[in-house]
Amino acid sequence: MSDGNSIVGTRKMRRLTRALLIANFVLLLLLIGPGSSRSLYLAEKRLGIDNFITYSTQFWFITSTILSVVLFVWILFSKSERCRAQRPTGLDWTLFLAWIFAVALVCLFGFIAGLGG
Repeated sequence: MSDGNSIVGTRKMRRLTRALLIANFVLLLLLIGPGSSRSLYLAEKRLGIDNFITYSTQFWFITSTILSVVLFVWILFSKSERCRAQRPTGLDWTLFLAWIFAVALVCLFGFIAGLGG
């Protein structure tokens, strides 16, 4: 790949990483935001799509988090000299670290809630 194409590729990777992280935040806020997730689950269960929705959401969060980490690290450690100008910006770092922190908090909450029985 030429240097010109690698800059375009790096820009696309940055945009994809941002889009994944923003989509994750939006979905997480929809899940834990205002409203009753219990009533939503009961409506899904009545329609018979509860397992599909639950497993799809879990699959999305896991794969998008892994993909965004891989893309972010790839952008961070790219060896091309021309790609060095396309390093992650402050917005990229903020989104990435905030998402990792949010994932850690959700996992911690799940662990603590599980200890309660």
